[in-house]
Amino acid sequence: GPQVDVHGGGSDLIFPHHESEIAQSESITGVRPFARIWAHVGMLRYRGEKMSKSLKNLVLVRDLLGRYDADSIRVLLLRHHYRESWDYTPEQLDDAAAWTGRLRESAGRAATATADRAAAVFAALDDDLDTPRALRLLEESIQSGAGDWRAAADVLGLRLGDDRMAVSETKKALGWRAPFS
Repeated sequence: GPQVDVHGGGSDLIFPHHESEIAQSESITGVRPFARIWAHVGMLRYRGEKMSKSLKNLVLVRDLLGRYDADSIRVLLLRHHYRESWDYTPEQLDDAAAWTGRLRESAGRAATATADRAAAVFAALDDDLDTPRALRLLEESIQSGAGDWRAAADVLGLRLGDDRMAVSETKKALGWRAPFS
């Protein structure tokens, strides 16, 4: 249609690509704004360069799953705000895996009681998708033993318990190959 609800892309596309798209669409349709919400993500860099297919420097999730569980990979990504550009290093993933392991151990001992802490996690996500803050609140909830940490973990896509799939099961469940591999 003449207007979209959410339009996204990399922060490197704001000018001139998205501004040109706005000018063209609004002048043709007469509908303003062209997009109600713009979501621009930061650049992910690897070894000092933007990670991209054309540079052939992609780090693929399916390759990481050979060494790390899905929760650890999610934690690494959730530690960064979506608009933040950052450099990926294997050491960051090692740290995320260690943190996830500690959180998983704590979760095994935590109770599931009130929804107060889960509400705080949801509020963080509602505040410009503040995933780093949501992770901190989840950790506090689990370590304090109070709050509905399971609901908070679920909304972040973290299993943190015995119900999580083993790495081999996760790889089997993915069962797909990226078109550029």
